[in-house]
Amino acid sequence: VATGLATGDREIEFMPVAGYLQPGREPVGIISGQPRLVIEREYFQSATPGSAGLQVMLEPQNLVNVNPTSQRVQWRLAAGHDIGLDEDDEGPWRNSGAVLSGLMPGSYLIEFKTAKGHDAPPPATVVLASGETRMFTFAYDEELNAGGGSAPIKLDFVPLSTSRNLPHAYIGQIRTDSGSYSGFVVKSRVVATVAQAVFDEVTLAQIPGVQWLFQRDRETHEPRPLVPRGFYAFSGYAAQREADNTPVNPSLAAQQFNVAALHFSGDAGRGGYSGFLATAPGSRPLLDATTLKMLGGYPVSGGTSSFNRGRMFTSRAANDAFGELSPAVAATGKFNGRNGMLGGPLSIQRDGGSYYPAGIYLGGSTSQNLVRVIDSGVIDLISRAEVTAQTGDNNTSGGISQTSYTAVSTTSTRGSLAEARAAGALWKLGSDASYVISGTRKNSLTPGDYIVQFRPVPGFQSPADQIVTVLANNLASITMIYQPELSELATWRDENFGTTSNAGAAADSEDADGDGMSNIDEYIAGTNPLDSKDVFKVTSTQRLGGAFSAEVQGRAGRIYTLQRSTNLEPDKWTDMASAGPLAVDGPVTLSDPEAPAGKAFYRVGVGLAGP
Repeated sequence: VATGLATGDREIEFMPVAGYLQPGREPVGIISGQPRLVIEREYFQSATPGSAGLQVMLEPQNLVNVNPTSQRVQWRLAAGHDIGLDEDDEGPWRNSGAVLSGLMPGSYLIEFKTAKGHDAPPPATVVLASGETRMFTFAYDEELNAGGGSAPIKLDFVPLSTSRNLPHAYIGQIRTDSGSYSGFVVKSRVVATVAQAVFDEVTLAQIPGVQWLFQRDRETHEPRPLVPRGFYAFSGYAAQREADNTPVNPSLAAQQFNVAALHFSGDAGRGGYSGFLATAPGSRPLLDATTLKMLGGYPVSGGTSSFNRGRMFTSRAANDAFGELSPAVAATGKFNGRNGMLGGPLSIQRDGGSYYPAGIYLGGSTSQNLVRVIDSGVIDLISRAEVTAQTGDNNTSGGISQTSYTAVSTTSTRGSLAEARAAGALWKLGSDASYVISGTRKNSLTPGDYIVQFRPVPGFQSPADQIVTVLANNLASITMIYQPELSELATWRDENFGTTSNAGAAADSEDADGDGMSNIDEYIAGTNPLDSKDVFKVTSTQRLGGAFSAEVQGRAGRIYTLQRSTNLEPDKWTDMASAGPLAVDGPVTLSDPEAPAGKAFYRVGVGLAGP
């Protein structure tokens, strides 16, 4: 039984069992407060022996072959996953590089043995395909602050979610295929964290499977996981980590780039956000020894029991002046962070009692914790992410490449999984006969180029076909966002000015061709805003007997109206004739059959068909 689930969609998977075919992954909709949802699925015996294989490599190398064996870093499959064992039996610990073969295709859970002075990676799920042996690499982190500072304390869910003057209300957990981190909602649709949360320390590529769990409190409140549309990071981080060549141990040069701003298609904090305190040449809040400071996040190891993983912890508030290791990185020995808290906020109390984030926790050693200050560079990342979150762009910025495996996994959604299903946002490989839902993996593909196609959805722009290169033993993962159909006006701007924004030369009030008509008037009239000779005007008039007529050059889709006034007062115009909407371009003649015998004024108006 999974408890504490908030309303939303989940994807469930079933553990492989030797000699059986497990049910496939499937999405499940959860509604809070409704009766417990019970799902029954069946395993079927398989006459075909398992042909999948698994090899696990561990870092750092100095812990791989140490003696005695009890002090080595090792791995094993979780209870019930190993070949020939009962569902409650735990398999043997295996050394780095060991290969396990004869497995059934499916998802397997890997566990890691504890090591003195190091935090083991959290349990990881790997997906194996038939006839394929896959290799995965995991890294142990040096245990943070085993003896320095005061230990963080666990928060209950009520103060966590209601104390708006404290930083707790805006913190959440970031869960990925490679581990867990912390983050905080710095703008309504933007989460600040460390670049390590989205950049794999071993493969030097983007981490797949990133999820945001706002205000998570294990089993009490399990929020619906949100998947970011993308992120912004400093381009220098990837290059510096490659130059460092020190997995799980970034250099000081890398730490100054160790920031990421995740952006989402909707609210990341249910409408709330923390804001921040900026560091500038004339204002360096972390150096102030008179203000209370507090560190928050989600530890996953370093003395944290497995029962409390997935619960928020904070340090005790304390006065402490940080020391500067560089203009971008500050350090202190006062706060005792843990692995998993990386990316959480270091917050400072201001007048009035409220706390505001002033830095992003980077980890450290037993005597020194590092914090990346929120300066103009970080603010720029946050601002870029905020702008992108409010528009249709979907960016992964900063020179960080995407991870690849021998499969294709594609996201083709416009919001939550339920919303995407309802809209019919699906994808398929060009050679497939049917579409599949967002997040589905196509395994066991032959290396090469594949065409990914997206199902048209009424009311939305269809993403263009994508060519994806699949490499051996890699997963190629792409994300496409279904954008709402552009309005006619936005489409017109894009065709004429190369932008959909009501700004610059494309602004409604601008007169791009200098013909005296604003852009919005040109749009309504159907004339070319970049051609001063193409302007809406009366081309000829005629008075014949008791009738008056005027001619204009009509445009398709427009409605034309002839109006008359005797004194030019604003509210004294009367409609005399109309024509349209026109099916095609062509001259339009409008007539007043009973023109006054004396003086009168006429004008012709043009409008768009529809509301």
